Parts: sequence; C-alpha cells; structure tokens
Amino acid sequence: MKGTIKSLLISASMAVGMSAIATSSALAATLNLTNVQLFGDDYLVYGADDAITALTDTDRYSHIELNAADENLSTNTTGFTGNLGSTLVKVEGINADDWSGGLGAQWLSDFTAAYPAIAGASFMGMNLGSMIADTAATVIGRAGDPNISYMAKDSTTGVIEMDLIGHHNIWNAPWLQLAINEQVQIMSAQTGMPVWMVAMGVNSLMTQLKQAVPLLQISEIAKVTIDGKVSYAYGFSAVETGVLAADAGVGDSSSHTGRYTIALQGTPEKDRADVPEPSLMIGLALVGGAVVASKRKS
Repeated sequence: MKGTIKSLLISASMAVGMSAIATSSALAATLNLTNVQLFGDDYLVYGADDAITALTDTDRYSHIELNAADENLSTNTTGFTGNLGSTLVKVEGINADDWSGGLGAQWLSDFTAAYPAIAGASFMGMNLGSMIADTAATVIGRAGDPNISYMAKDSTTGVIEMDLIGHHNIWNAPWLQLAINEQVQIMSAQTGMPVWMVAMGVNSLMTQLKQAVPLLQISEIAKVTIDGKVSYAYGFSAVETGVLAADAGVGDSSSHTGRYTIALQGTPEKDRADVPEPSLMIGLALVGGAVVASKRKS
C-alpha cells in the first residue's frame, strides 16, 4: 500500500511537471521577419552588411533607410515585404495621398496631444508651436524616408512590434534651429522689427519650451500594410540607441540616437488548443505507466 501511495505521489508530481512544460510550450512565441523581399533600390543600410540582415538580425539598431536619396513623396517606390508567421506585411514610405487623405490631420492631432505646451506656443501673434509642428511634419513625417530596424509578432495576440530609428531629442536636430532662424527672418519682415530683437524674443520662448518639454521626440512615419490593411507607424516616445549615424553631418549630434517602438495590430496565429501538445502526451504516457507499475507491485 505504501508503495502504491508513493508511486501515485510520484505520478502526480510528474503530471504537474509535464503540465508545466506543456503550458510553457503553448505560451506566445515571438515570430520574427522571414521571406524578406526588397522592392526598389533607393535605400541605405546601417549597422549590417546588407538590408535583409539589418531587418532580420537581433540588433535593434541595424536598419535600412527607405527612399534615402529621393525623399519626394510622389516618387517613393522602395520598401520590402515579408512574413511574421502567417501574417504578410509590406513596409514602405508614405506618399502624398496618404498625407492628404487623413494621415496629416491625424498626425497633427497626435502631436498636439503629445505636446500641448508646444502646440499652443505663440510669439508676437504668430503660433510658434504650429511652426515647429509644420517643420517636424515636413522634415520627419512627410519626408517619406523611414528607418526600419526591427519587426516581430506575438503569436497569441497578433500584436506587431516595430522599431523606427530617428532622433532621440528633436531639440538637438540641426534642421529645427535652421527652421526657427528662417521664421525669425519672416517675422522681422512682417513686423518691421530688427532681426536681433525678434530673435531675442523667439529664443527666450524656445528656452521656456525646452524647460517645459526637455525631450521632444517625434519618429518618422512608415506605411505598413498588414494582410492587406494599411496602418501608419509613428510615435512620440523613444529610448537611446547609443549610436550616432555614421554619416551624420557637421553639427549633427542627433541622427540615429533614438529608437521608437510602435505597436500595430496583426493577425494572431491559429489557436492550437484543440491539438494536444507533444509534451503533454508524453506526460500522460509516463503517468499511465507509473500507475500500471504501482498496481503490479501491489
């Protein structure tokens, strides 16, 4: 009898252990990009030997920049396709129709929600925040040259995680200061005030904005077609990459310093609940064998 009880206890332990293994094997898996096919040839590769490696390796910095030489929205013709499990994805830069067809308005709304202090800033009756938003939209959003580094899908939820490389802090981007300087010239011409006086007021306001919003983070925009449905990937929160672009120009301390991770909804993989896990079948076989052995001994 003692032997029987002992055998049954061992069997129970084995069942629990094998159940844990079965449960673990049934948990969500991370599905990385496969079957990557590039279309168009206007792209640059950073941090890897070739484009496909940059998109499929485990390095969250290595990436490709689409439409690198020609950022005109009407001629954005470079991108790639691939699979995330059973999900087919197509990634490319946006075009003019995307921006004018609702994306531009949605982007501006999202920018305003992310940075209300900047969006509402004004100086001498001119909305400086709108100027910053328009400049960011032109240089980043409407440029159509997203830098894509990583894509993966959660097999259970279908959520796709996508990394875009950009500026960690837009305040440090050289083009923003150039845009502000141009705006100062325009305001001076419109008001008749000396350039230096306008510049002093604008710079004072900019200092206040930087204090209110120390990190100004805006990603580029990628057009992502998931199983035939179009989504737009962009965000306003980044982590540091620890890398500065190898081709950063003089005075540029910001390019490629930020990684923006965006979540998009994909299609979950088929439910496998009705298919017994191999580990569970093994566990049941072992338990059954132990019970038979205990009866023979008793």
